[in-house]
Amino acid sequence: MSQLTITVSFKADVLITQLQKEIFKRHLEKITAAGVVKSLIESGATATFDKHLEKT
Repeated sequence: MSQLTITVSFKADVLITQLQKEIFKRHLEKITAAGVVKSLIESGATATFDKHLEKT
């Protein structure tokens, strides 16, 4: 698997931190900032794929 380094704005960093806290509260499991971003990308990809299937 490849790795990618991204630079995010201060606002994005704050939002990622808030998501980390919410995930911990709901699931009582720690998640890294990278894990939050990965989860967002995967869910976005799934949603896009699902929309594509609905059109066919």
